[in-house]
Amino acid sequence: MSIAVKNTSALKVIVIGGGPSGMMAAISAAKAGAEVLLLERNHRCGEKLLITGGGRCNITNNETDDRKLLLKYKDAKEFLFSAFAQFNVRDTIDFFAALGLEFKEEAGGRMFPATESARSVLEALLHAMEAEHIKIRNDARVTELLTDGHTVTGAVLEDGTTISGDRFIIATGGTSRPETGSSGDGFIWLKSLGHTIHAPNPSLVPVRTLERWTHALLGFAHPEAKVSLLRDGKVATKRTGRILFTHFGLSGPLILNMSKEIWMMQKEDPIIIEIDLFPKLDEGALDREFQSKLAPSQNRMLKNALSEILEPRLAEAVIGKLKLDPAMKVHQLKKEDRKRVVNLLKHIRLTPTGLLGADKAIVTSGGLPLKEVDTRSMRSDRYANLYVTGDVLDIDRPSGGYSLQLCWTTGHVAGTAAAT
Repeated sequence: MSIAVKNTSALKVIVIGGGPSGMMAAISAAKAGAEVLLLERNHRCGEKLLITGGGRCNITNNETDDRKLLLKYKDAKEFLFSAFAQFNVRDTIDFFAALGLEFKEEAGGRMFPATESARSVLEALLHAMEAEHIKIRNDARVTELLTDGHTVTGAVLEDGTTISGDRFIIATGGTSRPETGSSGDGFIWLKSLGHTIHAPNPSLVPVRTLERWTHALLGFAHPEAKVSLLRDGKVATKRTGRILFTHFGLSGPLILNMSKEIWMMQKEDPIIIEIDLFPKLDEGALDREFQSKLAPSQNRMLKNALSEILEPRLAEAVIGKLKLDPAMKVHQLKKEDRKRVVNLLKHIRLTPTGLLGADKAIVTSGGLPLKEVDTRSMRSDRYANLYVTGDVLDIDRPSGGYSLQLCWTTGHVAGTAAAT
């Protein structure tokens, strides 16, 4: 059975994938005058969008200087210059503001909806698609693309139906969080069409650690920690940012951004992750601050006094790790034990045992290399009517709003180009 989009004079654009880049591509194509059908394999669009930013949705990063922003995309920066010249951060903010969404900015330029809910972002996109009369077909899993020469002619659904159209946009995502529908289908189709696919690997991923004493700190977020990677006892690299302790190890923006580096270094040599929770103070200054804060509490139990200086779970974990008596009075704390507390807070050493898999990755690296894409239009260099967006592309980037901005930009460029 074959189904075609109704016969009109407008170009018929088929968008495969109802994630962030797919929805943006559909909206942009419709605004440019195309008739659009969006095919989504799930019961609804935006499954992965709903879990981004811990459900709060880090829409973008408020870096409005395109050249500075593009540095975050590393080797892809030159390829993406034209795309961001067409639709950048300011365009993203204006786009969502026109849909009635207000923003709040957090550390590092991270932009969230004022509602702190990813659902409000999804609802805005769904309303925009409705306003543009975009047809959405849910529970429509594509199994293959049909071609004639260097032209894509149709998308075959799981039930055998063939959807035909003039232009096709692959917006199926990578392989991260497969429960949301990102199972790598787009990579399979592109490879079958003769494109190169770089094997996907988890890119922004939490890290497992061996030492169990920090696992008790699950949920404890520290806004500014210095994390160093030690190889043979020497610092190989170091960065500062927000970390999150979990029941299996470490997460948070800084750890996610270092995860690929940790993975690659660990493949070559054993490494140690060293965490400094007070990077602005050396050990002497931190010790003096502790003395000052403990001074009024000489007759209180150590666990109570220390819990007013440190986060209570951290205080308890430190006391346990150093085998101190939590019920001792502060005045009983020996100088050398106080210095041990300070030293531990400056040098928490953890052994990485691996990364969580793709099921926990924020994004994956790998995919379609940009040299096989006309990044001015996101069009395949092998099929004149095929376009690609978002995580299908092999582009590394850090956490902090850069992944969704990539979706908005490439989705807009692909949708606009496909409609013209």
